[in-house]
Amino acid sequence: MRFVLPIDRADGYRSNYELLATADGTAVAVGEVESARKFPKSCPERHINRNGTFCMYWPGSDDLRVTDRASAEKWWATLVKFLRLQERADRLKRWPSLEQWAHGAAATYQLQAIEAANRLGPPYSSAVLQNRLTVTDCKNSRRVFLDRKWIYSVDVKRQSVVNKNARCICEPVNGARPKTMRTCADHADAAYVLALTLRLWDLEEQRFWLAQDSTACCQSMTTCPFYKKAA
Repeated sequence: MRFVLPIDRADGYRSNYELLATADGTAVAVGEVESARKFPKSCPERHINRNGTFCMYWPGSDDLRVTDRASAEKWWATLVKFLRLQERADRLKRWPSLEQWAHGAAATYQLQAIEAANRLGPPYSSAVLQNRLTVTDCKNSRRVFLDRKWIYSVDVKRQSVVNKNARCICEPVNGARPKTMRTCADHADAAYVLALTLRLWDLEEQRFWLAQDSTACCQSMTTCPFYKKAA
């Protein structure tokens, strides 16, 4: 189906997008019409697939299938939000939202990291979504940082948190101090899985970019690893 979608901007102007949607069962893909393209045809940093369709969701988490009126409205709202993010990306030269899916297979580990973070509590869930957690490897241990501040380490060989007798990293409940990592629900396991998947996520992102063609950079995003090389 080919259609025009008008998007009203905050400055009072309206942008009209000529789009083409194709259905494969209940899965609906959409992208710009080639002759009326306003965005790059393909750009990982802008979540535009190689075939020109918009990467508005990740099937491992939410496949956004259209099966009824409610799901159709959700799909439509996601499309409108995506186009508005694209307009902001044009101005900022970076993706305007911190909460976005990782590239390629890295999204699998991102989802697993989110699930592990959910077990530790809302602060960690938000931190994963906003890419505020980082890891560094040091001999047989892996250190986890939140906003560049060390919070805990894991023993890679033993596949466990270092010093389970330390206080748990979760938030206090009703003002009470957290238990030790060893006795605080399944938080020791969740913390280890989080450290593991954060590292695998990072490695898979690196593999993704190594597989990309640097000469095809659209030069629209300063955050693209190829931006300076192609300039």
